[in-house]
Amino acid sequence: LRLARYGAVQPIGSQIATVTVGGTKWELWNGANGSQKTYSFVASNPITSWSGDLKDFFNYLTEKEGFPAETQNLIST
Repeated sequence: LRLARYGAVQPIGSQIATVTVGGTKWELWNGANGSQKTYSFVASNPITSWSGDLKDFFNYLTEKEGFPAETQNLIST
């Protein structure tokens, strides 16, 4: 989850969609970090303050991208 993007630094992979989650528009990126599939939500416009439920992002990935959330464990933040 990226609240802003500045300069040439971008997430792994390529942008696959523009989505709205939690009332905010995000660029959805997908790529591989070695053998691990990676998703990144990048705010379309910089956000200086955000409050929301991270589960909304997992729900989106499960419903729209086929992410197997039931077999995943969050091990760090």
